[in-house]
Amino acid sequence: MARIKLPDIDSMTATEPANPHSWNKVEKGPAAEFIYEAITVAAYDELPYIFELERGELIELTLRSDVPVDVLLCDSSDYDRWLDSGYDAEIAFSVHLEAEDVLAYTLRFIAPTKGEYAVLLMNWTECPADIVVEIPDWLNRALLLASN
Repeated sequence: MARIKLPDIDSMTATEPANPHSWNKVEKGPAAEFIYEAITVAAYDELPYIFELERGELIELTLRSDVPVDVLLCDSSDYDRWLDSGYDAEIAFSVHLEAEDVLAYTLRFIAPTKGEYAVLLMNWTECPADIVVEIPDWLNRALLLASN
C-alpha cells in the first residue's frame, strides 16, 4: 500500500483576481518515505524487529493486522535471553512499551540509552495474522536483520 504523491497544487487567495497568471504555487515539504512489509505471523508465534538506536533516537512503526496481535518493545538482550530459555514465561523482560490485542497501532518510542531494542509482533491467536508494517525509511539504517 504505497502512499500517493500528490502533484503540486495551484492555489489562489480570495483577494487575487481570478487570473491563472497570478496564481501561487503551494510549497510542499519533503514527503516522508516508508518501508512497507506485508507479513504473516503464524498462530502462537512472534516476529522481532531489531533496531540499533542512539540515546534520544526515535522508533516509529505502524501496523495493521487482520487479527488482534500484541506489540512489545524491550531490550534486545532480554528478547535473546527469552529465546535462549525456550520461551520460558518466568524470564523477566525490561518492557518499555506494550499494547495488547490491537488491530492497528503506531508505536513511538525515544531510546533512553544507546543500544539494541526489539519490537515484537506477537500472535497468540489460533489463526495466522496477516500484518502490514510501515517503518519510516530514515529508520532503515537502524533496522538490523533478526537472526530468526
